[in-house]
Amino acid sequence: MNLLQINVLDEQKRIADVLESMAIKTFGSVPEHKRSLLKPSPNAARRLGELHVTIVSASGLPRMDLIRSCDPYCVLYIDGHGDQPTHTTATIPKTTTPHWNEKCVWDLYSDSRMVTISVWDRDNVTKDDLIGTVLVDLRDLEPNSFGKQLDLRVTNARRAKRLRNAKLQVIFQRQKEGEALDPIQEEGGDLVEPINGSAKDEYGGIVTPATNGVVYENAGAGEGAGDISTDLDKLTDDILNLSDM
Repeated sequence: MNLLQINVLDEQKRIADVLESMAIKTFGSVPEHKRSLLKPSPNAARRLGELHVTIVSASGLPRMDLIRSCDPYCVLYIDGHGDQPTHTTATIPKTTTPHWNEKCVWDLYSDSRMVTISVWDRDNVTKDDLIGTVLVDLRDLEPNSFGKQLDLRVTNARRAKRLRNAKLQVIFQRQKEGEALDPIQEEGGDLVEPINGSAKDEYGGIVTPATNGVVYENAGAGEGAGDISTDLDKLTDDILNLSDM
């Protein structure tokens, strides 16, 4: 990860803490579903198993420069207990519709809640450009969402118009302690075996409810879903402006 990517993650954590503190001062407490998504629980975390995340593909990504195509890659981070690794996909050159079909695996703890996926454009001349982010609250994913391909909108307040059609196709699977890994399912519900530990990439998108910047088209998100997403988008915009100074 470069310095800008590290700063984006750190500032996302900071703004979530600030918003939670403001809410506590105003209302006295914060409902559980509105608590900071990036702040680990103070209670002792229990290991629940593993979380497998497959970055299948993306569509509708914008070209970041006038004179060259897009060379996208993704950086993935999960919050919660322990020193969880940050995963980076391969860079797919010269395309706005990349296919990665790459899987990463994290230990899943009781305080693991937020998965942050940032999409970047590799630039060998200057710094890499942030295309946008996808924020997934695991607690808002319905049980039958695991194993299905999700069609998630990529957001960035600085490039909102250019990202109108930008989406990331992702599959989440859990492997609870002592249980089998969630099977991968096609849109019609048929089970599909993974290929070399990764999901097939010929699915149609499945949409499921979640919040905090992950925009779904087939079910409403929880109350107040867009609040933190909006602030994170504004924060990302501020970080990028500062980095250009």
